[in-house]
Order: sequence, then structure tokens, then C-alpha cells
Amino acid sequence: MNIDELPQAAAAYEPAPVGSEAPATLLYTSGSTDHPKGVLSSHRAIIHALLGWESAAALGAAMMGEDAPAAPSQQLALILSVPLFHVTGLNVHFLSSFRQGRKLVGMYKWDAEEALAIIERERITHFNGVPTMAWELVQSPNYDAYDLSSLVAMGGGGALMVPEQTRQIDRRSVIPGTGYGMTETNGLGTGISGANLVARPQSCGPPLALVVDIKVVDAAGEELPRNQTGEIWIRGPMNFSSYWNRPEDTAKALTDGWVHTGDIGYMDEEDFVFITDRAKDMVIRGGENIGCQEVEAAIYELPGVLECAVFGVPDERLGEAVAAVVAAKPGAILTPAAVQEGVASRLAKFKAPAHVWIREGQLPRIASGKIFKRGLREEAIKALERSSR
Repeated sequence: MNIDELPQAAAAYEPAPVGSEAPATLLYTSGSTDHPKGVLSSHRAIIHALLGWESAAALGAAMMGEDAPAAPSQQLALILSVPLFHVTGLNVHFLSSFRQGRKLVGMYKWDAEEALAIIERERITHFNGVPTMAWELVQSPNYDAYDLSSLVAMGGGGALMVPEQTRQIDRRSVIPGTGYGMTETNGLGTGISGANLVARPQSCGPPLALVVDIKVVDAAGEELPRNQTGEIWIRGPMNFSSYWNRPEDTAKALTDGWVHTGDIGYMDEEDFVFITDRAKDMVIRGGENIGCQEVEAAIYELPGVLECAVFGVPDERLGEAVAAVVAAKPGAILTPAAVQEGVASRLAKFKAPAHVWIREGQLPRIASGKIFKRGLREEAIKALERSSR
């Protein structure tokens, strides 16, 4: 068959009927804090996620009126900074680019210096990855050596963007932004950027568009009043169908259409969501709950810190103790004592990490670019076991 015969050959086949609830994708959770699970989603769920972002953007611009940022004069352009097997890469970057007519520039492997070169060469207008990627960009000593005048906004999701990261992006005269979503919600959840984020740097924003419902519940699944901390649940047409071959996990994660996120936080009176920690990452030290993300945010404020990961390790007397692995910036001198003292000066002293390991260079990552906290915790526990022998 030659190429001229292809249209006639294609016309001989009827398109297969595909229902809106038919399975469309099987993506796996990141595995940064727990073992990955296969997340099955329908065509309807993915389409509603894509339309949800568009609706939220249109609604936000309409509400801002004349104060809305002017559209970039050049074509919208984005770096594909995470793999396509991750919900951010597939839905947020790839599929939404089709809808917007946006140029998408792929990277073989994440590298901050290469990303800066791509932004200059390809006139990238928006950067969206995991927060550690945006942090590495603004922390680069070569940032000002590139022509980044095309860059309008920078941010990330998939993990908490700590306040210091937001401040650093804003100082670069680039609009900071972040959001909150899960593989189980096809990436759609909340969003916040610009002045709202600068004013509320610990928030991930209100529910997006008109299709996302969020509530905070207690251990019995009862909704809590505003500003009270509990587990965050999300409901909407973008939610997943089931975990692949894991019916028990599916039953635990879904209640009447609500996804149990496993994230701990609260909502304020204006519907802004604040995530304080992952349920499985919460350190319970002698009966006191300590949010790992709160401790990480304090560490990021210390001079000489490139990045960090905070988690709980077993403690014979207290049940659990706070531990931290901290990567120092090139040439910086960091000591465990300096980290402990720095955290204690910013937070209650009992929240300061009892164990600190200082490393040089980037912390280990999973494929999506998130810090591999689960692996770091396992290494730390083994190191503590060796030292106690």
C-alpha cells in the first residue's frame, strides 16, 4: 500500500465506540512517601481536568478585570520538565498544551542549567514542574547570565512550595504560582499565584473552577469547621475510577465520590486551602504532632541550604523523633548543630530535628523530580541502627 491509498483504507474502518466512563489512562502514584499504586481514570475524568484548568483561568481573569496580567506578546511556551508517565507531565503539560495551542519543549533529563538555556533559546513563557525544580532555577548562580525576559510565571505542584521559594521567585520579577492536585484527581484541585500567593505563601489556593469540592474532615469523616485541621477530601468529575487490582485500597480511598487525599490541613473562611502535612509523614514525638513540611520550611530559610527532607524515625523513648537530610549549597559550610539551632530559633524547640545529616549535591529524586523521601528515611533508619550497636 502506498501513501495515496491510506485515506481510502482508513475510510473502510468504523471508529470504535468509546464511552465517557471507559478507562483512558493508568498512571502510577509518585512513590515519594509510599509505594506506588496504579490509578485508573476515565475519558470523562481527564477531559474535566483539562476543562477545569481552562475554566479557572477564564473565571480568574474575568474577576480581575482590568487588573488581569496582559497576555504574553509571544507564543505561549512551556518546558516538559517531568515524565509523561506522571500526571503533571501528561495532563498539566502535554494534554493541556493541545487545548491552548502552546509550544511544549521537552527535556531528556532535568538539569537546571539546561532549563535556563532552553528558556532563553525557546522563549519559554511559563515554567511548571515540582517546586524543587523552580527552586533550583532561581538559586542558580548563572540565573542573570541568561536572557529570561520571556518568562512570565514560574512555579510547581506535586509537593509543597515553601514560603522562601515563593519569595525568591517573586524577587526575580516573575509571577510565582503553585497548586494542589493528585494522580487520583488527574492533577486538578487548587491553584494560587501572584499577589494571592505572596500574601498567603503557605496556601495552595482555593478549589479550582466550579467543579472541584474540597472539605476537611475528622477521623470519622465528619466535616470540620473552617480553620480546624483534619484530612483533606476532594470531590469532582475529574476523580479516578479505582486503583488497579487493589479493591481494598480503592474502598479506603473513596467515599461517596470523595477522594481521601491522606493530606492534613485546613481551609480558611475564604476557601483557601493550607496543607500542613501528609498523614503518613506526620511525626508524633512523645504525643506531640510535628508537621514535616513546617520544619522543612524553617530549614529552607537558613543560609547555605540548597534543599532538605524531613521525616520521622523510630525513637525508643518518644516513639518517633524528627530527622532531616540537608543538602548544602556549593561552598557553604553547614553543620547539624547549625540546622538544629536555626530551626529551634524559628519554631518550638521540640520541633527541631534530633538527627541531621548534611550532604553535598542534590538529594536523590524519583522519576517525577520529587525528593525521594521514603528512600532517605530508610537510609537514616539503617544509619541509626548501625550507630546504636
